[in-house]
Amino acid sequence: TPLVKNAQTDVTVSGDGVMPDFSRTSNKDFCLDTNMATSSPWSPYKAYIKSIVIKGDATHLGNNAFRGLNQVTSVKVESTKAYDVGEYCFGGLSSLTSITLTKATELKEGAICHCTNLKSVSVPNVKTVGKRGIRLNSLTSVSLPKATQFGAEAFMGCDKLTAIYFPAAVTSIPKNAFQNCS
Repeated sequence: TPLVKNAQTDVTVSGDGVMPDFSRTSNKDFCLDTNMATSSPWSPYKAYIKSIVIKGDATHLGNNAFRGLNQVTSVKVESTKAYDVGEYCFGGLSSLTSITLTKATELKEGAICHCTNLKSVSVPNVKTVGKRGIRLNSLTSVSLPKATQFGAEAFMGCDKLTAIYFPAAVTSIPKNAFQNCS
Protein backbone atom coordinates (compact mmCIF):
# COMPACT_ATOMS: atom_id res chain seq x y z
CA THR A 1 0.00 0.00 0.00
CA PRO A 2 1.47 3.38 -0.93
CA LEU A 3 2.31 5.68 1.96
CA VAL A 4 2.54 9.45 2.30
CA LYS A 5 6.13 10.58 2.86
CA ASN A 6 5.64 14.33 3.40
CA ALA A 7 2.29 16.06 3.22
CA GLN A 8 3.46 19.61 4.01
CA THR A 9 4.69 20.85 0.59
CA ASP A 10 4.88 17.71 -1.46
CA VAL A 11 2.95 14.50 -1.58
CA THR A 12 5.27 11.58 -2.25
CA VAL A 13 3.44 8.30 -2.50
CA SER A 14 5.52 5.12 -2.62
CA GLY A 15 4.62 1.53 -3.22
CA ASP A 16 3.72 -1.09 -5.77
CA GLY A 17 0.34 -2.27 -6.90
CA VAL A 18 -3.07 -0.75 -6.29
CA MET A 19 -3.31 2.64 -4.57
CA PRO A 20 -6.38 2.84 -2.34
CA ASP A 21 -9.49 4.64 -3.52
CA PHE A 22 -10.67 7.60 -1.46
CA SER A 23 -14.18 8.89 -0.89
CA ARG A 24 -15.41 12.40 -1.53
CA THR A 25 -17.10 14.57 1.05
CA SER A 26 -19.87 16.09 -1.09
CA ASN A 27 -22.53 14.95 -3.52
CA LYS A 28 -22.17 18.04 -5.73
CA ASP A 29 -20.98 17.68 -9.33
CA PHE A 30 -17.61 16.40 -8.30
CA CYS A 31 -15.68 17.88 -11.18
CA LEU A 32 -17.00 21.37 -10.61
CA ASP A 33 -16.60 21.56 -6.83
CA THR A 34 -13.14 23.11 -6.50
CA ASN A 35 -13.29 23.14 -2.71
CA MET A 36 -13.89 19.40 -2.56
CA ALA A 37 -12.22 17.50 0.24
CA THR A 38 -11.60 13.78 0.10
CA SER A 39 -10.71 11.11 2.62
CA SER A 40 -7.08 11.07 1.43
CA PRO A 41 -4.57 11.69 4.23
CA TRP A 42 -3.15 14.74 2.42
CA SER A 43 -6.48 16.48 1.71
CA PRO A 44 -6.26 18.66 4.87
CA TYR A 45 -2.95 20.08 3.55
CA LYS A 46 -4.28 21.06 0.12
CA ALA A 47 -3.42 24.74 0.58
CA TYR A 48 0.28 23.86 1.00
CA ILE A 49 0.92 21.01 -1.42
CA LYS A 50 2.81 22.07 -4.55
CA SER A 51 3.81 18.77 -6.13
CA ILE A 52 2.78 15.13 -6.36
CA VAL A 53 5.35 12.37 -6.89
CA ILE A 54 4.27 8.75 -7.23
CA LYS A 55 7.17 6.32 -6.82
CA GLY A 56 7.19 2.57 -7.26
CA ASP A 57 5.14 0.51 -9.65
CA ALA A 58 1.56 1.55 -9.05
CA THR A 59 -1.01 -0.27 -11.19
CA HIS A 60 -3.97 1.94 -10.16
CA LEU A 61 -3.95 5.57 -9.10
CA GLY A 62 -6.78 5.81 -6.59
CA ASN A 63 -10.19 7.33 -7.14
CA ASN A 64 -10.25 10.90 -5.75
CA ALA A 65 -6.61 10.50 -4.66
CA PHE A 66 -5.44 14.02 -5.45
CA ARG A 67 -8.79 15.75 -5.92
CA GLY A 68 -8.90 19.40 -4.93
CA LEU A 69 -5.16 19.93 -4.44
CA ASN A 70 -5.50 23.25 -6.20
CA GLN A 71 -1.95 24.55 -5.45
CA VAL A 72 -0.23 21.63 -7.21
CA THR A 73 1.96 22.74 -10.12
CA SER A 74 3.63 19.42 -10.96
CA VAL A 75 2.73 15.74 -11.09
CA LYS A 76 5.32 13.03 -11.65
CA VAL A 77 4.44 9.34 -11.91
CA GLU A 78 7.54 7.14 -11.92
CA SER A 79 5.83 3.77 -12.45
CA THR A 80 7.47 1.48 -14.98
CA LYS A 81 4.30 -0.61 -15.20
CA ALA A 82 1.01 0.12 -16.91
CA TYR A 83 -1.56 1.76 -14.65
CA ASP A 84 -5.06 3.17 -14.79
CA VAL A 85 -6.02 6.59 -13.47
CA GLY A 86 -8.96 6.32 -11.09
CA GLU A 87 -12.16 8.32 -11.06
CA TYR A 88 -11.54 12.04 -10.41
CA CYS A 89 -7.94 11.24 -9.43
CA PHE A 90 -6.61 14.54 -10.79
CA GLY A 91 -9.76 16.64 -10.42
CA GLY A 92 -9.57 20.33 -9.56
CA LEU A 93 -5.81 20.83 -9.79
CA SER A 94 -6.33 24.42 -10.90
CA SER A 95 -2.65 25.47 -10.77
CA LEU A 96 -1.46 22.61 -12.98
CA THR A 97 -0.56 23.62 -16.57
CA SER A 98 0.64 20.28 -17.98
CA ILE A 99 0.56 16.61 -17.07
CA THR A 100 2.35 13.60 -18.52
CA LEU A 101 1.12 10.13 -17.65
CA THR A 102 3.48 8.01 -19.72
CA LYS A 103 2.40 4.52 -18.65
CA ALA A 104 -1.32 5.21 -18.12
CA THR A 105 -3.50 2.88 -20.19
CA GLU A 106 -6.95 3.97 -19.01
CA LEU A 107 -8.49 7.22 -17.81
CA LYS A 108 -11.55 6.39 -15.74
CA GLU A 109 -14.56 8.69 -15.25
CA GLY A 110 -13.43 12.27 -14.62
CA ALA A 111 -9.79 11.19 -14.25
CA ILE A 112 -8.50 14.59 -15.37
CA CYS A 113 -11.16 17.24 -14.84
CA HIS A 114 -11.64 20.87 -13.90
CA CYS A 115 -7.95 21.72 -13.95
CA THR A 116 -8.67 25.25 -15.16
CA ASN A 117 -5.13 26.05 -16.38
CA LEU A 118 -4.24 22.65 -17.81
CA LYS A 119 -3.41 23.14 -21.48
CA SER A 120 -1.22 20.11 -22.16
CA VAL A 121 -2.08 16.47 -21.52
CA SER A 122 0.33 13.74 -22.61
CA VAL A 123 -1.04 10.20 -22.35
CA PRO A 124 0.81 8.29 -25.09
CA ASN A 125 -0.29 4.81 -23.99
CA VAL A 126 -3.92 5.41 -23.05
CA LYS A 127 -6.22 2.95 -24.80
CA THR A 128 -9.48 3.91 -23.06
CA VAL A 129 -10.87 7.33 -22.15
CA GLY A 130 -13.82 6.80 -19.83
CA LYS A 131 -16.94 8.90 -19.30
CA ARG A 132 -15.85 12.51 -18.91
CA GLY A 133 -12.29 11.19 -18.75
CA ILE A 134 -10.76 14.47 -19.89
CA ARG A 135 -12.94 17.42 -18.91
CA LEU A 136 -10.83 20.55 -19.30
CA ASN A 137 -12.07 23.87 -20.55
CA SER A 138 -8.48 25.11 -21.09
CA LEU A 139 -7.23 22.18 -23.22
CA THR A 140 -6.43 23.14 -26.82
CA SER A 141 -5.12 19.85 -28.23
CA VAL A 142 -4.55 16.27 -27.18
CA SER A 143 -2.83 13.34 -28.81
CA LEU A 144 -4.07 9.85 -28.04
CA PRO A 145 -2.01 7.65 -30.39
CA LYS A 146 -3.22 4.35 -28.87
CA ALA A 147 -6.77 5.21 -27.75
CA THR A 148 -9.46 3.09 -29.36
CA GLN A 149 -12.31 3.31 -26.83
CA PHE A 150 -14.12 6.44 -25.70
CA GLY A 151 -16.85 6.76 -23.12
CA ALA A 152 -19.87 9.06 -23.20
CA GLU A 153 -18.91 12.71 -22.84
CA ALA A 154 -15.22 11.69 -22.95
CA PHE A 155 -14.16 15.26 -23.70
CA MET A 156 -17.14 17.10 -22.25
CA GLY A 157 -16.62 20.83 -21.78
CA CYS A 158 -13.30 20.99 -23.64
CA ASP A 159 -14.54 24.14 -25.32
CA LYS A 160 -11.09 25.35 -26.43
CA LEU A 161 -10.17 22.01 -28.02
CA THR A 162 -9.16 22.61 -31.63
CA ALA A 163 -7.21 19.43 -32.39
CA ILE A 164 -7.40 15.81 -31.29
CA TYR A 165 -5.29 13.00 -32.64
CA PHE A 166 -6.13 9.31 -32.34
CA PRO A 167 -5.31 6.20 -34.39
CA ALA A 168 -7.07 5.09 -37.56
CA ALA A 169 -8.10 1.94 -35.66
CA VAL A 170 -10.87 3.89 -33.92
CA THR A 171 -14.14 2.68 -35.43
CA SER A 172 -16.65 4.51 -33.26
CA ILE A 173 -16.87 7.53 -31.01
CA PRO A 174 -20.03 8.21 -28.99
CA LYS A 175 -22.02 11.06 -30.52
CA ASN A 176 -21.86 13.00 -27.26
CA ALA A 177 -18.10 12.50 -26.75
CA PHE A 178 -17.53 16.18 -27.45
CA GLN A 179 -20.57 17.57 -25.62
CA ASN A 180 -20.29 21.29 -24.82
CA CYS A 181 -17.25 21.71 -27.05
CA SER A 182 -17.11 24.57 -29.53
